[in-house]
Amino acid sequence: TNMQTLLFNDELDRNLKSIWSKYKQSYEEKGINTLHLILGFLEWYESDYSDKKIVSPLLIQPVDLEREKTFKGQKYKIKSTGDQEEINLNLIKRLSDDFGIILPELEEDESPQSYLNKVQEKISGKDNWQVKNYLTLGHLDYANILMYQDLDSSKWPNEEDLLGSEIINDVLFGSEKMSDSYEEDYNID
Repeated sequence: TNMQTLLFNDELDRNLKSIWSKYKQSYEEKGINTLHLILGFLEWYESDYSDKKIVSPLLIQPVDLEREKTFKGQKYKIKSTGDQEEINLNLIKRLSDDFGIILPELEEDESPQSYLNKVQEKISGKDNWQVKNYLTLGHLDYANILMYQDLDSSKWPNEEDLLGSEIINDVLFGSEKMSDSYEEDYNID
């Protein structure tokens, strides 16, 4: 039920306050949760001749953060949102376009370690590329990724489901509940 960190108490408290502040701000300003638990990273290079190492998240799990006051200060709890972890879509696209590497699909009920092992096998032909089994809590703004996912027509409901929806039918064809008359304006003066 506890997590060990690489930070001393004072530095951990400052970091958690910052994470909490950004967590609340993203909900209040954007209406989205940007807080994620990152399970594993890929260390890779843009080319065979590059010496600049890039570290990218592999599995991303949306989480919620709870805070409660105690006698010793603030106590923070990380809880799953209930959504399943996802593969980093930006990384999938980049590796596919630039290197022809297709990352494996994440199977239902597959453990993160099992998935990271499959990725390590997939990149085994690339020099100096490695999968790191790090766990990190951080903010990832995936608003654009959500729009990208919405554009995937394979995830759209089929036509029968849409036309069978009472709300869609009411909007498109009208209903007995709808009226052509309008209430008169109320004179507030």
